Amino acid sequence: MAQYLLTYHGGAQPESKEARNKHMADWMKWIETLGTAVADSGHPISITKTIASDGKVADSADTNPAHGYSLLSADDINAAAKLLQACPLLKIGGSIEIHETMDM
Repeated sequence: MAQYLLTYHGGAQPESKEARNKHMADWMKWIETLGTAVADSGHPISITKTIASDGKVADSADTNPAHGYSLLSADDINAAAKLLQACPLLKIGGSIEIHETMDM
């Protein structure tokens, strides 16, 4: 079974405390439905830096920054994509990138 790095992008932040709590509850329920496919439910991402090939470190100017990540196991990338269709982030305008990892 392959492993996939999921990077979460964008999405409108719920404005009220009640809406944030509902979104978080929806998120936790969704993660729970994935069961053993979730290798690591991940964390949000905040500060980002970019290290260039010459060693210089700078604030990242990424136009599509990642806001979080998870690790998922699935038979193939299409099966992984199918599991992600119900992700609550998609309901608030966000997107998910699926990156297949390679065994080395």
